[in-house]
Amino acid sequence: MEDSKMIEQKYVNKIIADINEIRRICLNQCIPMFVTVYLPDRKKYISDIVSPAVLGINIEPDRITEHLNVANGFHTVLPIDLMHGGSDGKEKDSQLDFAEMFDLSELPNRGEEDP
Repeated sequence: MEDSKMIEQKYVNKIIADINEIRRICLNQCIPMFVTVYLPDRKKYISDIVSPAVLGINIEPDRITEHLNVANGFHTVLPIDLMHGGSDGKEKDSQLDFAEMFDLSELPNRGEEDP
């Protein structure tokens, strides 16, 4: 069992080093970023951010700051027009269409092998 702990720690160290490298690149290239990883051996999350505000840029919508808020314990609530119908005031089907709300085109296809 001792060897498995050492291997685990090796990977934890690698993940932390990789996050630090991503942060360095993002800072150098003025790219906002947010990352969260759960470390089971420590039973905690680690997060890092290069916020748009720190970089002096404005992005809309600012999902990075929203992700940070959730990581810090803020609860999310759907906007009222999405819960009760469209912004045009017409009642929508109770089933939300997430494809309309978010760009899902870059997500990998589940169940398909990478070429």
